Amino acid sequence: MWNKQQILAALKAQGQQLLQTELIEFSKKSHSQFTLEQLSAIEKQAKIYLSLPIPQLTYSKLRLYWDTGDRESYQALYFERRGRLFVFSALTWLNPQNEEYKNALIEIIWAVCSEPFWAMPAHFLGTDDKALPFEEYPTQLDLFACETAFALAETLELNEQLLPEMVIKMVKLQINNRVFNPFLQTNHKYRFENMKNNWSSVCASAIGGAALYLIEDTDTLAELLHRCLLCEEVYLSSFGNDGICTEGVDYWTYGFGFFVCFADLLNKRTNGALNYFKDHKVQSIARSQQLFYISGKSTISFSDGSENSHYRIGLSFYLQKHIEDVVLPPQNFAAPILEDKCYRFCLALRDLLWEGQPLTTLNDNFSAWLSNAQWFLSKKGSITLAAKAGHNGESHNHNDCGSFILYKNGVQVLCDLGFGLYDAEYFSPRRYDIFVNRSFSHNIPLIEDCEQQPGAEHSAEVLLTKFEDTKNMFYCELKCCYENENLISFKRKLIHELNTDKVIVNDIFSFKHPGIITEVFCSREPISLQDDCAILKRCGEKIVIHYDNNLFDAKIIQQEYIDHYSQEQSAWLLLLEIRNPQADICCFIEIE
Repeated sequence: MWNKQQILAALKAQGQQLLQTELIEFSKKSHSQFTLEQLSAIEKQAKIYLSLPIPQLTYSKLRLYWDTGDRESYQALYFERRGRLFVFSALTWLNPQNEEYKNALIEIIWAVCSEPFWAMPAHFLGTDDKALPFEEYPTQLDLFACETAFALAETLELNEQLLPEMVIKMVKLQINNRVFNPFLQTNHKYRFENMKNNWSSVCASAIGGAALYLIEDTDTLAELLHRCLLCEEVYLSSFGNDGICTEGVDYWTYGFGFFVCFADLLNKRTNGALNYFKDHKVQSIARSQQLFYISGKSTISFSDGSENSHYRIGLSFYLQKHIEDVVLPPQNFAAPILEDKCYRFCLALRDLLWEGQPLTTLNDNFSAWLSNAQWFLSKKGSITLAAKAGHNGESHNHNDCGSFILYKNGVQVLCDLGFGLYDAEYFSPRRYDIFVNRSFSHNIPLIEDCEQQPGAEHSAEVLLTKFEDTKNMFYCELKCCYENENLISFKRKLIHELNTDKVIVNDIFSFKHPGIITEVFCSREPISLQDDCAILKRCGEKIVIHYDNNLFDAKIIQQEYIDHYSQEQSAWLLLLEIRNPQADICCFIEIE
């Protein structure tokens, strides 16, 4: 971490241009088919925007969060405005003679600058997580207030020479009043400054990135950047040396994507004196993205992850160019530039500016123990197994210690449902009343009808991980994840037999007095039962779960839930209920 004197000295060196070189190069070179498709998509979206008025952020929509817990109604309008900002900023830069694009850009800049607040209703909280007084709303710095400042600063970088002087002054005035000046008040602390997750990165990177464009006074810039870099240290400390983001790959993209955008600008501005990309942990984080894509067709969806996560192609090309051993997932996983409905300006812009060609592809066979995240990955033949230990106090936590995901030819068949609908309840003490966050929706047992409990004290103890020529093994003790006084021990052993495409689940329970357990397995598609097995099918792939029908009664239940995108979904759970209470129970379940 650099101190203020080092930052100041680095800023006084003759730095490189921030984005201008890349902007000029983009206009001169021929582009990939992927990039041409993205440019076409931006133009099509512009036609839609031009046919509709700028959405109004009304009081009634704002109030919904407090009145009903609904975040989406207000956010959808808010983010549409950010989508317009990116689309018309990009098209005005690419088509400087087009008056229609330029006028649309001017109007959306003015609309965004005229919003009463840039922060979201759910985020009007202080460092104690208590509600802020109303008078602090205009200068509250959350993810989206900071992103807005960065987006407007980069809009000026692209188009300042085309904009009216009053509009330029309005942008700078609003960023100064809403973001820079409040952040320079060192006696006022913000929640994100101590949040060991994507928040500390996104907020600090966006503030710092905007400042590198707009703050001319070197002493002031150094003061602000020093505070930003302290936040970046908090963010980097949320990772272990394995570089895994336990929140999910989408949060890796979000937090680390903004970090990379800022780190790139900082490196250029200081002519390499402040270069994060030499840091070993930063390099490990850069290489971790590819691990989420080991299955080939769907991603690892632990915690608030998704099985259909797409990567930002510009960010990924940049990392491959600057950091050794970064591997790009297959291009079918690349995100269309407008897929992100939060319209994160800096990442979308760099999908254009940082285009390239993939140099390497993922390995067909892979195994790893990621000791900090406590993830076990084993891929061979048609089977990919991902399991986790960890604890139940992680950022964006689900109660899922000891759970696993099983992929057949890249398809997630034994599933982790990933994130649910983000509303007020989702981030409240009632979080674990929600199906997707409960342990009951994961591939882990109920013990005497009890589920795992939240909190870092409810943690797994890793006993052994082993990688051999014929099998890979993951072995952990999970007693502490349950609050059950009758339970002495619950050990789970997962074995991936590499030459037979089989996974063995060996669960061993010990009770003070005879107890009962129910093994749970989760599918996104209906499950069928036969005499001593259950059959799960999905997207043309099939697995068979073999169990001892003398030990278990099997039944299937269907569970409805609301997904992250407000859509009604169903999950099917296979419940293997032990027939008789026993003091010692050994479950041997074979999956092929």
